[in-house]
Amino acid sequence: MLKKTLFTSCLLILFLTSCSSYQYKQYEATIDKGNTPILDLSQDGDAASVIYFNSVTYRTMGIAFHRLLLATGLNGKVLKGAGRHALLDVNGYQAIKVPAGIHTLDYCWVSMNALGSGGAKCNFKAKDVLFEPGKNYLVNWQSSSSIKGAPGGSEHQINIKTFISDFDTGEVVYPK
Repeated sequence: MLKKTLFTSCLLILFLTSCSSYQYKQYEATIDKGNTPILDLSQDGDAASVIYFNSVTYRTMGIAFHRLLLATGLNGKVLKGAGRHALLDVNGYQAIKVPAGIHTLDYCWVSMNALGSGGAKCNFKAKDVLFEPGKNYLVNWQSSSSIKGAPGGSEHQINIKTFISDFDTGEVVYPK
């Protein structure tokens, strides 16, 4: 009887967890130009650009996922508190304000789910990108997944390609 009750409780917890929405840490589920917090690295310059890092939430097979990009560095310097600290512990920023000009961005792609598992890939870099004054940009990604190997010894691979576009027009500015 105890085993049946425990099993039923576990199924109920799994069901309730998978039916809820899920956000990784305090990060926004979706990017909103008016509400996403911005780390100001521009020294309040008038000729600044804002760079947003995309974030999506979705559900597959009943499990809620949060996938997002997080800024971890600018021009070779690590942003305060940013980076990968453990397998399931990545910190960074979803939006940064920088002086207009040429910059190099470092960032991580994070995928976490409501069951408490997930992962991240860091060391993405966009080198020498021109950010124009007063413009908003979006760092985004495309992903594809595949299963490699024989049954019983296979692994799931996720391939990620990132790009930067003008937030308002959608025109890709990096890579060209």
